[in-house]
Amino acid sequence: MSVFQTTITTSTTTRLPPKTTLPQVLSLLHDHPAMITLNPLVVDYRVQPPLVSTTTASSQPATPSSINPTTTTYSITDALSYLPFHLWDTTVTYTAEFEDTDDGLKTLVHAPAGLEIDGVWRVIGSADAQHGGGGMQAGNGEQASAGTQTGCLVLEERTTATCNVFLKPFVQGTMKKSHDELHKRLVERLQEGQK
Repeated sequence: MSVFQTTITTSTTTRLPPKTTLPQVLSLLHDHPAMITLNPLVVDYRVQPPLVSTTTASSQPATPSSINPTTTTYSITDALSYLPFHLWDTTVTYTAEFEDTDDGLKTLVHAPAGLEIDGVWRVIGSADAQHGGGGMQAGNGEQASAGTQTGCLVLEERTTATCNVFLKPFVQGTMKKSHDELHKRLVERLQEGQK
């Protein structure tokens, strides 16, 4: 890591609707297009074909999707506003690797300007969350009470972002705002499925 690189670590914990089952949440987390489009910044995405690893020294390193068949790589485009009042709007395209896990989802984003975001989404029971299963850190009022009702499932998202130190305020603010909205939309989607 260079002198100008910094790390941002976040944890967002959200209590899921009371009647939500583990299979329902995992089904949504493992539905990559749904997870991608729940992000309010996303304007486009496409599945990337896996790279074929070769043995020549000049070849590019294999990506996780060519090593692990459960990983799918996507090209995702976000609409971003760099200045208030939409004075400087643009789009940014990056790659994201999605790997389904038994208790959730792992993601790895490779974006321009050296931004990398490693994310882990886990579904845990409220008792696990209360007793250190997630080291809960609240993002907003509803999330702060996550895990206080017994029998409720909790969604925990932990991210570690590495970026240029000068981009840190923008990256941190954008991630917080978009991921809070993503969690809200995810809960709404689960509630719609219970009707």
